[in-house]
Amino acid sequence: MAALHSSSFEHPLDVLAQLQIWMESSQKTALVLITNTEGGAVRAPGAIMAVSEDGKSTGYISGGCIDADVIIQARNAIASGKVSELRYGRNSPFIDLPLPCGGAIEILILPEPSRVSVSKCVRKLAARKPVNVQFSASDGIRTDADEMPAPTGD
Repeated sequence: MAALHSSSFEHPLDVLAQLQIWMESSQKTALVLITNTEGGAVRAPGAIMAVSEDGKSTGYISGGCIDADVIIQARNAIASGKVSELRYGRNSPFIDLPLPCGGAIEILILPEPSRVSVSKCVRKLAARKPVNVQFSASDGIRTDADEMPAPTGD
């Protein structure tokens, strides 16, 4: 098994910029998003992690409790090309991975997110402009920048 490399960036720009670098170097990737938490949690819904096919990651989901398994699950999603929705902690199928806080974390793993949407997010965040991002199992990642109308010149 290859050694894993992880960086604990938490700002979306840092995570998405690294994701973009991996995508531009033709690596397969996955974007991981916390969709819900119950009880105590290290990160709030909306926190993201990026994973490359070779097991590198940036960002974090739990501060260490489940991140290694999330990387494994993301690599499985990359290999299968299928979106995964997983729950860790209370009422989870992963009984060997309890969360010390006693709560639960639900995540969405999107293999091969849209390069165009990731690039638009990076550009807007780097320009310190707000960007709204929508994640879904059926549509992947979309940004408000994807749908912005052209200026009318008013």
